[in-house]
Amino acid sequence: MKIFTKPADCYPLSSLPMKTSQDSLLDGSLVLEQPTSGYRIGFDPLLLSAFAPKLSQKANVLDLGCGVGGVFLSFAQRQPGMSVTALDREEEFCFLAKKNALLNEIPGCKILNQDIRSATDLFEPQSFDLVLANPPFYKRNSGRLSQDPKRAAAHHEIHGDLQDWLDCGNFLTKPNGHFCLIHLAARAEECLEELVSNFASIEWLQVKPKADRPANRVLIRASKQVPEKLRQLPDLTIHEQNGSLTEQASAIINSDAMLEF
Repeated sequence: MKIFTKPADCYPLSSLPMKTSQDSLLDGSLVLEQPTSGYRIGFDPLLLSAFAPKLSQKANVLDLGCGVGGVFLSFAQRQPGMSVTALDREEEFCFLAKKNALLNEIPGCKILNQDIRSATDLFEPQSFDLVLANPPFYKRNSGRLSQDPKRAAAHHEIHGDLQDWLDCGNFLTKPNGHFCLIHLAARAEECLEELVSNFASIEWLQVKPKADRPANRVLIRASKQVPEKLRQLPDLTIHEQNGSLTEQASAIINSDAMLEF
């Protein structure tokens, strides 16, 4: 298993086998180096990190399938001081995730070059206060598969399916911890049906591109703590009718605001 503690653990920047660009998020407070083509970070990692519960200092956080670090780094901007572990099966993404952690002065992140399906062998059960997941949205044989292998794996269930991600969340979340994920609104029922068998408290909300359009994302956070609760939160709308960001979405996407109810 390769563990990335500094960029030199992988490729010298000059020999990284992909072209990259350095982009800013959260109104410039977060800088990310990411591939210029293939999978690139959109709103989803920012929404997921904003939906995570507020944690005590030094909580133990895991990002499943971290890519270049969009989820755990935006989370660390919102809630600094956590102990962060992240894993991804792509070595180049692990290199960039560690480089991005150093660029943003977030030390001590442990980046593991591993498939998420190995997580139950890597860690003890119930190891984390928070598990974050932005899994591939589409089943392997649905939709159009990208010719870029890394983009295809980011969007389609090529290396494990939804059940694998949900099983990891259940196995690794502490009894008083949380498992948070973002997925397609069309697969919300599939996620919730599985989660209710292992988690006592589940809250979720739908994300709409505009108020008069159907939801295209769902944000879910689950805990094993009692009292039992299954609660749908108010929808999050991303854009006004004129295309500008809503006030709530702008606070999440352009600053370190949290989604609070």
